[in-house]
Amino acid sequence: MKNEIKKIEEKQITDIVFNKVVDLQARGAIDFPNNYSVGNALKSAYLILQEAKTRDKKPVLQACTQESIANS
Repeated sequence: MKNEIKKIEEKQITDIVFNKVVDLQARGAIDFPNNYSVGNALKSAYLILQEAKTRDKKPVLQACTQESIANS
């Protein structure tokens, strides 16, 4: 069950950020090279965040809000 919750949280966070990035790109506020994969970059960032800890040694993904993570 815990793995299911993690998968749902990952999908929610990455979907939120992906949608924001796509919206920015559609409005011309951000531009990427043709061969750049936003999805791959988000997955890579999420993998890094899984290992990150707060000053109090708590996992970032548990200590921070989804909004805070998405904005980072």
